[in-house]
Amino acid sequence: MNQDYKQLRENAIARLLDQPDAYLIIEKINDLLRDEQILLSNFYINNLNGEKSEFINGSIIPISSSSSQEAVGLFLARLLDEFIIDISTSFLIFDAMVAFTRNCYRPNICFYRKEKTLFIESLPVLPPPNFVVEILGFSTQVSHRILKFLDYQAHKIEEYWIVDPENQTIEQYHLVDDEYNLILKSSQGHIESFVIEGFKIPIAAMFNDAENLKALQNF
Repeated sequence: MNQDYKQLRENAIARLLDQPDAYLIIEKINDLLRDEQILLSNFYINNLNGEKSEFINGSIIPISSSSSQEAVGLFLARLLDEFIIDISTSFLIFDAMVAFTRNCYRPNICFYRKEKTLFIESLPVLPPPNFVVEILGFSTQVSHRILKFLDYQAHKIEEYWIVDPENQTIEQYHLVDDEYNLILKSSQGHIESFVIEGFKIPIAAMFNDAENLKALQNF
């Protein structure tokens, strides 16, 4: 996808530069983006304690979760909470508002290394983390696999997991030279985090209660 996206972006820039009024087009785009930033600011104010939603490319997108998404989130949260004992050196948070250059997302799970944790608890909206987990739902395939993928990559989030409860699979991406490399896509075996050192779990532990309890006992 990275190569396709790069080509699309280069083609779009080339088409823009072919226009004699390119500067006027860019000025119009900047005006639209400034208006969008006002909408984003209002979104922050109205959604800190309101309905769960995300701000994506100028639109407010409501968030809903299925029972299978919630179950996977709970299983993974258990494992992470048990593994990350010393919270003084890191920050693990669930379902928080995270600000990006243009958008605001609510990832299912975020992990921050020590260097990013300073003053983070006092912020109503968090900065991009080191590690993100997103759990797929019926309506989030495009946002998680394309829009968020590109945004997380652009903002240098080092590790990104996409968990699919329906097919009981996980995709693991690791940022290398400013691009995501697919490390793993599987429904079996183990997955080991690059960011959370030593965190290695059976993939089945994210989808099965008995496997989850067994993995907890191994920490």
